[in-house]
Amino acid sequence: MSGVRKTCLTGHKVLIAHGHPRPKPKVRRAGGFDVAVTQVGSTDHVNVYIDQALDQNQATTLANILLDQVEAAYLQNAGYYNPQLQLQPVNLVIAQLSPGSDGTGGAFHFGCDLTSGGTLYCDADFADPVGTLGLFIAELDEAFQGDPSNPDQGWGCGFSNGEAHSRVAAFLASGGPFGSLAPFTTGPAWDQAGRPDFITVTEPTDRNAISTGCGMIFIDWLFSLGFSFTQITQAAADTLAGVYQNLTGKTTAKDDFFNALTNVQIQDDDPFNSYGNAASIRSNGLQVAVDVAKKTVTVSSGWSVIYART
Repeated sequence: MSGVRKTCLTGHKVLIAHGHPRPKPKVRRAGGFDVAVTQVGSTDHVNVYIDQALDQNQATTLANILLDQVEAAYLQNAGYYNPQLQLQPVNLVIAQLSPGSDGTGGAFHFGCDLTSGGTLYCDADFADPVGTLGLFIAELDEAFQGDPSNPDQGWGCGFSNGEAHSRVAAFLASGGPFGSLAPFTTGPAWDQAGRPDFITVTEPTDRNAISTGCGMIFIDWLFSLGFSFTQITQAAADTLAGVYQNLTGKTTAKDDFFNALTNVQIQDDDPFNSYGNAASIRSNGLQVAVDVAKKTVTVSSGWSVIYART
């Protein structure tokens, strides 16, 4: 692991679709929320609230759908990190961040740990609850990145590498790069900008689609090399080059990455068609690793598999 990041940017951490206006912070209300809220329910690690500015019937329906999903999503995201990460409850506020409540308003939170950054404001997506679930994971992942209990520091909440990591985590929880959060694609922005080097350099912002896009394509490439998102996460470093070095022992990340991109067209965040390498399903202790690119399925030893063509 390369040097631990000594500081973490604080303030308004925002996830937005490219070109969408940023949500504006509001005056903090009693109880510590930015909006007037009603609590709908809780799981072991997630308290779910709805913004009172939303249509309450639609918002309550959405909240109840998410209550069945957020705990498993929380634990899946936490599982990418070192087991020493201390799990703490967070607040999910389903908020009115877009005029049409369609998820395009994105999400935001404050701070880079589970304490200061543990209240996550996510745009209501009444048409697609999985979109709001993905936004929740994007913000939660950033809180995990900088939490003092996480020994694998380096993914910078508020930095370009950490923003890419959180978006990948969100994709994995919401159907991949072509799933519910497809409008948040940033890889083409990096390509169209001439593919500048954000491999050996990490930009100190989470608001530049170009540097974020570089990180998205780089992680996609790591998937194509056979690394899981857990391995990538725990190989944390201050730069993407450092992550590659931690995974492979090589100091040639930039050259290897750009060589791999020869003749590769970037029209989305999965030009290597490798997100299947990161897919996994857990049930009653059984882990099933699905590698779409290699068309293989790996299960825990001791389990039998019945194959049926569909």
